[in-house]
Amino acid sequence: MKVENLFEVHHIDHERRVTLATFSFLDSTMTWWKTYTRDLRLHNFPQIKYQNELRSTLRERYVPSYYDRELMK
Repeated sequence: MKVENLFEVHHIDHERRVTLATFSFLDSTMTWWKTYTRDLRLHNFPQIKYQNELRSTLRERYVPSYYDRELMK
């Protein structure tokens, strides 16, 4: 992922990566992210702090469940 490469090159702390990565979100993804984080706060769930959590959440939202099977074929 391009953003991950930038983090490594610029030695970005793991704690700041989620915030910086979300700056690259556009249109519907940004709208979804704002709603998602607002809902987490409203229900007192922990916010996403680490890049791997963000990646998993985005994968659940935007990658179809059959995608991995299709890659294996």
